[in-house]
Formats: sequence, C-alpha cells, structure tokens
Amino acid sequence: MAEPKKSEEREEEKKDAQTEERSEKHEERHAHEDEKKDSKREEHGKRSSSKKRDHESRVEKRAKAESENEIHAWTDGIPLSPVWWAPVFTTLMIVGLLWIVVFYISGATYPIPKIGQWNLAVGGGIAFVGFLMTMRWR
Repeated sequence: MAEPKKSEEREEEKKDAQTEERSEKHEERHAHEDEKKDSKREEHGKRSSSKKRDHESRVEKRAKAESENEIHAWTDGIPLSPVWWAPVFTTLMIVGLLWIVVFYISGATYPIPKIGQWNLAVGGGIAFVGFLMTMRWR
C-alpha cells in the first residue's frame, strides 16, 4: 500500500510540475502579448496624433471653404469692376491731394493763378471724385 501512495504522489508532483510549466508559458505568452500591445499603443499614439493634426487641418480647410462660399453667396450676381477702375480712382485721389499741396507750397500762385482760393475746391473735388469711385469698386 505504501507504493501506490508514492506513485500517486509522484503523479501529482508531475501534474503540479506540468501545470506550473503551463502557467509559466502562459505568463510568458501574456508578457509577450503585453509588449506587443504596448508597442502598438505607442505606434497608435503617434498615428493618432498625426490623425488629429490631419483632422484639424481638414476641419480648418472646410471652415475656410464654407466662409468663402458664404462670401461668394452674397456677392453672386454683382458685376466686378473693370480692371482700370482701381488705378483711376487711386490716381484721382493722388492728383487731388497734389493739387492742394502745390497750391499751398506755391503761396496760392499755382496750379491756376487766376482762380485763387478756388484751387482748393478743384483739388478737393478731384480727390472727392476718386473717393466716390472707391465705393463702387467690386
């Protein structure tokens, strides 16, 4: 009877050793899987941050496009000014200003000596016409 107990004990010891080996292998496998998951998380973190940046830039582009569409929506149907419009009104404002400056520097003798102080009205009128043109510029 003593021998069967010993053989049973040996079998139990073998089973315990086998289960211990299995649990060690299982732990090793899980540790390896955890390492893989950690590296994947790091990669995903890198990718997700670049995805976030991409998403933010797409959102900004979309918002910009929508705001441009809104601007175009209320300007649709309004004809654009001719190409020469802006240079003409700029030139008129500068000429009017120069007319007044020349009048003051020359001591009321130039640009037209016989009209005297009306030179201020002429220079102001020329500049005012240029200013009015700016309001019709599209």
